[in-house]
Amino acid sequence: MFSDYRVARLTRKLDTLNKAVAVLRKKQRCMEEVKKEMARIQERIVDLKRQGRVKKAEWEKQHRRKWESPPGDEGLLLKTFLQKAQGVIFLEVTVGKRSSAAGIRRIDGVRIQPSQPGKGRFSKSRAEFESLAKGATAEAIEVKKSLNRSVIGQAVVAKHLLEIEYDVRAAVPVVVCEHGDQLLEQVCARLGVTVWILGRPLPTMLMARRQ
Repeated sequence: MFSDYRVARLTRKLDTLNKAVAVLRKKQRCMEEVKKEMARIQERIVDLKRQGRVKKAEWEKQHRRKWESPPGDEGLLLKTFLQKAQGVIFLEVTVGKRSSAAGIRRIDGVRIQPSQPGKGRFSKSRAEFESLAKGATAEAIEVKKSLNRSVIGQAVVAKHLLEIEYDVRAAVPVVVCEHGDQLLEQVCARLGVTVWILGRPLPTMLMARRQ
């Protein structure tokens, strides 16, 4: 009788272990399915990134010009703006002196309409900038994907730094964005900041300065 009891006990343990093995096998199959799904998602991510790079390359090829252009999405915004506004946009114009609290200050772009208008172009020539800026009305341009308080402040500060450091007749703060904000656009109008949003006509003041 004692041996029968031990057999029954061991049989119950064996059943328990078999159930545990079954659960583990089920979990293993689930893990394999999860790994396969993760691999499919990863492949999709890589594919989408590749498509994005291809589309961006196609866009850049379609809009490529013989002038030098700035990199990145903000650079593409500035390029589109230049196609409409024309003139010369000087990139990354340095203003102010470097201090311990801040690095070199730069304006995204400064647009000047030369006396003999031609096709719009970019430039990084300091000598050409100083020559055209003297006595001219320049536009201190700051670029951002979305209109916000930060870029408005940058444009206002850039205007004054440009007037302080360079012999321009006047500087106009300009913000170039992809997405606008109705309330902040009203604030810009009060501050004298000109805003151009991608897809909209060029503001009247900028159209007048194309001539």
